[in-house]
Amino acid sequence: MQQSPNLTPNVANATVSPITIWCFAILGIVIQLSVISVAALVTYHRRVPARGSTTVSYGFYLLVIGNHKCERQ
Repeated sequence: MQQSPNLTPNVANATVSPITIWCFAILGIVIQLSVISVAALVTYHRRVPARGSTTVSYGFYLLVIGNHKCERQ
């Protein structure tokens, strides 16, 4: 595996094992799915109305689109 170009000047032997990369990738996917799940539950299954505010239905879709845009950069 090659060294990361941004870590090479700062850290000697900046290589990471493939299992570490897979673990962090799986952790990132789990966190991303958790955020989307909580947003969906808050938007569509909230039982208690908030005081003086309403939940807009397009908020969840904006969150999903924003997350998709952020992961593509």
